[in-house]
Amino acid sequence: MLSTWRPAGSAPAGDGRRRRRGSGGVRLVLAIAAEIPEADADAAVFTQRLFTSYLPPIWDWFTLVWMRRRNSL
Repeated sequence: MLSTWRPAGSAPAGDGRRRRRGSGGVRLVLAIAAEIPEADADAAVFTQRLFTSYLPPIWDWFTLVWMRRRNSL
């Protein structure tokens, strides 16, 4: 019973590991199948992650502030 217990509000088990494994798979495909050097594959995965996961919330916040100032919301 203790092995299935986890504190309230914690993230699902393996959530971070699953994401890391997913980007590692993309890097592996780029490095092996496409014959791209591993350093370039890492840069491509990082750039893709930056533009699709990290920057949109920042742009969204600035847009939200701008729309609130103009009473658009």
